[in-house]
Amino acid sequence: MDILIKGGLIVDGTGEKPFYGDIAIDRDMITEIGENLDASKARKVVDARGLTVTPGFIDGHTHSELNILKNRQHPNALYQGISTVVTGQCGLGFAPMKPELFEDSIKINSGIFGDYRHYLKDWTTFGEFLNQLDGSGVNVAANVSHNAIRQMVTGFENMVWGYYRNKEGDWQWEKISICRIFGIEKSFFEFQIVFGKHKGMFYIALGIRFV
Repeated sequence: MDILIKGGLIVDGTGEKPFYGDIAIDRDMITEIGENLDASKARKVVDARGLTVTPGFIDGHTHSELNILKNRQHPNALYQGISTVVTGQCGLGFAPMKPELFEDSIKINSGIFGDYRHYLKDWTTFGEFLNQLDGSGVNVAANVSHNAIRQMVTGFENMVWGYYRNKEGDWQWEKISICRIFGIEKSFFEFQIVFGKHKGMFYIALGIRFV
């Protein structure tokens, strides 16, 4: 075994009561959980007595996608025990993106996301954006945001969408691989997607159920 975490209070995320025990890890997989596991077989032993051992936390509301592209280790999350972040919240995001709008879009939203234009490689499709997140220190659940879809259709033009605009917006959505929105394989979840419009706004409701 590579790592043995000994004597911690284990909260395993199943809803069961916390319990004291040891955790054996080989490579990146937990191989055994129990009491008084043999430390002589471990390359490294972590003394977790007086500490709580849990799965990584999920930060369900972030605006960290550009920060992750600047520093893929994303240490400010990892140091807090966060292993998964959800991005594209509040209708704000950057994919899909027309190349001619790339710099202005990041600049306009820099008050929230920071201005990391000099650290970023351009992308156009949502799939290209997800590819750039590969290798991050955290898992990233990335939403396709309203403003990104709208900018693909109208740019920065201040206007209410008409029927033709909505149809064009629908077409943009049909080009996105829904199975890649969360960067995981289709077999791990089922999804429902609902399109709608109200007073000129195009909205999407995406329901995920992990299986």
